Amino acid sequence: MKPDKTPDFPQREGRVTWRRGGHLKWLLLLTCWCGVAAACDFDGMSLKEVEAQLEEIDEELATLAHPTVRAGVGNIGWGSKPRKQADHLEWLRVDFVEEAEIDRIVLVPVVWRDPDTGLAGDAFPVEFDVVVGNGESESVVSSFGPADELLPRIAPLVLPLAPVSCSWIEIRAKVLSPRALDGAYAFQLAEVMAFSGKRNVALRGRVSASSLFGSRVGGSYSREALVDGATPYVIDSADGAPSQSCVIFYYTGEVPSLVFDLGESHAVDQIHLHAPDFSESVPQVRHADYGLPRSMRVEGASRPDFSDAVELVDFKRNTIYESGPVIVLRFPRSPCRYVRFTVTDGYKAPEAKEQHRCVGFTEIEILAAGENVAEGVLPELRGEMNFTDGDLGNLTDGRNHFGNILPLREWMEQLARRHDLSLLRPAVSRALLDRYRKQSNTLTLVAWLAGVLAAGLVIAVLMGRIARMRQVTRIKKRFVADLHDEVGANLHAIAILSDIVRGRLKSGEDAEDLLDEVRVISQETSEATRHCTSMVEAKGLCEDLEAELRRSAERLLRDFEHVFRVDGGENLKLLAPRRRIDLLLFFKECLTNVIRHSHATRVEIEVMADARQASLHVRDNGEGSDGGISSSLKRRARLLRAKLDVGSEAGGGTSVSLTLKTRRFGFIHG
Repeated sequence: MKPDKTPDFPQREGRVTWRRGGHLKWLLLLTCWCGVAAACDFDGMSLKEVEAQLEEIDEELATLAHPTVRAGVGNIGWGSKPRKQADHLEWLRVDFVEEAEIDRIVLVPVVWRDPDTGLAGDAFPVEFDVVVGNGESESVVSSFGPADELLPRIAPLVLPLAPVSCSWIEIRAKVLSPRALDGAYAFQLAEVMAFSGKRNVALRGRVSASSLFGSRVGGSYSREALVDGATPYVIDSADGAPSQSCVIFYYTGEVPSLVFDLGESHAVDQIHLHAPDFSESVPQVRHADYGLPRSMRVEGASRPDFSDAVELVDFKRNTIYESGPVIVLRFPRSPCRYVRFTVTDGYKAPEAKEQHRCVGFTEIEILAAGENVAEGVLPELRGEMNFTDGDLGNLTDGRNHFGNILPLREWMEQLARRHDLSLLRPAVSRALLDRYRKQSNTLTLVAWLAGVLAAGLVIAVLMGRIARMRQVTRIKKRFVADLHDEVGANLHAIAILSDIVRGRLKSGEDAEDLLDEVRVISQETSEATRHCTSMVEAKGLCEDLEAELRRSAERLLRDFEHVFRVDGGENLKLLAPRRRIDLLLFFKECLTNVIRHSHATRVEIEVMADARQASLHVRDNGEGSDGGISSSLKRRARLLRAKLDVGSEAGGGTSVSLTLKTRRFGFIHG
């Protein structure tokens, strides 16, 4: 469908119509005249925007009229002959009383009570064109098809137009829908309206159609019913307090009348008579036409005595099908200040006596250019009355049994708007639920991640504790190893030097140099003891590992023939300080074991180092090894993460070999 103009629903004080700047306005523009739910795209909207849109829809729905259907008896509208196929052209045409510039066309569907699904539109066309014309000239102003998804609907379809001057409109149905009565294909409408401003210019026009359904209930279907102003609904607005009807009771022979003083002259052209509503009881105890007169004369005048009276309309109600919630009377514009309603034949209730009559209304509207000029005017009751049920002021308070009475055009537009919003709301709700579902999934994922993270933190804490415990164990082992290797070796060296000093003193030789060396070893032992938990803190210790190895060999092997060879000594400086210390302590422990246990006289020491690995070889000519490796050497080798081999030489003696990678932790940061 391609309307000529975007809908510009009117503003009304105290009533929400458009919300400026919101997403709702633009979505309604896009979806008002097409498949609403299918056309919506919420991907570009945030969760808050979708929530705000749903809130806007609910707020606006609370301000719109309700599609409350009427009860009782009345005409259905117009219906074409039933057809066997959906593809069949049926048309109807409304010729206006006079040419007018229109900007709205309203098509009201026939409403059917389905026992399974409730209320449903009946035989509204699936595909049709809306044509306007003057004389023989015509133009198509709107076209609808299956893609527009107009059905199902019980609400009126409001077609906004660019203002166009015409004298007739025509609806051409190309594809029909099945009617509820028998499933046959037909074209049915309850009412057709064409608005020029607030005036329905199609009211009481001349109707022609391609065919007419011949109902067995005479008067229930007719062409004239399309333009009589009666719809399947009652005016059920969203605001205003309800008002009671006013019913006047009198005896036959009396002619009651109501006189309205409009205060000034108005060019009146239309009267709306709102019937009393007694449908709240179940079952309903009053007839649908209760209180409506069978005939009534309406006159207008400029003088209060009606000496210049002009008949505006002579109302006659021939059948019950001519009644409804609102009876619309149209007549040529007539300037008048006073309007008189004279009942010539009142309503007789079936249970009433023959001489009893009554007439009653919920509201009487007198319209001039679409405005109710009688609102708030207290009518004067003339003639002999028996009594009245209700106040005369209720007839002009602007309210009916449901609340405020809406102008016809605004009422139709609110019903159409409610239909569009009711289609849009489920789509917004689904989008919102989808966002909530995604959010819930995200929260679930976050909860799982939080659980995994918490478990990871617990594991990390436990692993940290285990690592600290292992570190404490390593520190203890290193402390024992450092204390054993460093202090033990130094003490053993002191013992050896003491023996040498004693020998020299006995022979009368000078031993002062040996005593100085004992002092130096003692000081080193004291410092090593203070730093044995972390010997890296001993400043200057093992900065020159090759010199330290030579010095230790000289001290411990004074009574031994020994050879010390170094190949690649500069690469020893690339070892990390801690590893240099550990290598020195391993070397001292190895020499101490030779001194204590090997009974050797000669020791060969060989140190080799390159960019990849370093090795230490100590060989003696002692009694040899039984294949066992001392625990102290094993412990120190583990601290160095080095490979240790101990074996016996072919000619006697023991060979100790230690190999470690210089690049294990990267030269300096080992």
